[in-house]
Amino acid sequence: MRKKQSGKKVSRVEGRTSRSISTKLQCRDGEHRGSVLIVPTRKFPNIQSAVDGAKPGDKILIKEGTYFENVKIENKKNITIQSFERELVTIRGSGIGAGIDIVESSEITLQDFSLRDFVYGVFIRGNKNFLINILSSFNSLYGIFLMGDDNVLEDCSIFDNRIFGIQMSGTSNVIKNNIVTDNSDAGIQAEGSAFKNIIENNTIGRSSSGILWIPVNSRDNIFKKNFIIQCDSGVVIQNSRNKIVQNSVQRQRNSGIDILGDNNQVAHNFVTSSNVGIVVNGDSNTVQDNCVIGNSVKDVVDVGKNNVIRDNTNCKC
Repeated sequence: MRKKQSGKKVSRVEGRTSRSISTKLQCRDGEHRGSVLIVPTRKFPNIQSAVDGAKPGDKILIKEGTYFENVKIENKKNITIQSFERELVTIRGSGIGAGIDIVESSEITLQDFSLRDFVYGVFIRGNKNFLINILSSFNSLYGIFLMGDDNVLEDCSIFDNRIFGIQMSGTSNVIKNNIVTDNSDAGIQAEGSAFKNIIENNTIGRSSSGILWIPVNSRDNIFKKNFIIQCDSGVVIQNSRNKIVQNSVQRQRNSGIDILGDNNQVAHNFVTSSNVGIVVNGDSNTVQDNCVIGNSVKDVVDVGKNNVIRDNTNCKC
């Protein structure tokens, strides 16, 4: 059914409706401690109306249904948007804009719902935000577009996006425990500036590149315990002073790990069943104590200068 409200673009909602509910808590001194806002209700017929009315500490709970809207969260802080009791919630677009656009906002938590059919599923331009158990798929560019610092993406499923699963820049972001598959160009790509990010324990597959880390202005990132399978290239690092450790990289059509930058540490990775296991094009890198076996052309290729390449059939890694 269609819901209309004068002066505002309102989504079409397929699902249950309920009475207006807003549970408010107040401190003794009158300071706002947070409310629970339910969508859809008379007061909040769609997600955007609840976001517009939310204050720091509020939680927006979305009832089961499909919501046709683009949600913008601008200049907000400490708000949670979550499905009600983990009910099935989908925010669906028409190929325009971002499903959720977080602009100059912090401490925003998105949890337990799906987005699809936008340009970007979620576009983050802010710091200290959290995406937990978000599914983002079938978007025309990126599943998640992240520009900011100290953000966390965890337990998300990001697949079948036309360009990248995750496109990111920033400092001290954590991307862990996600499934990122079937995105055309790359599972996770970084551009711009990228420092001290942690990419850990993700399953990445069936893309042109699994991890494509190409910022010139980038260092001190950690790529750890990721499982990368069936890409053209598993991990491509084009910058310096990163750690690529304890990853399992299997069945890449070209290279398992390709190091184009300098002074990187590549250790305790399992790299197998690719055309070439590890290719080192940069200088002064350390490639040591990896298990690199069963690659069809060569296990390790070193075409740089002053690289340390040793003990790479250590298959207890």
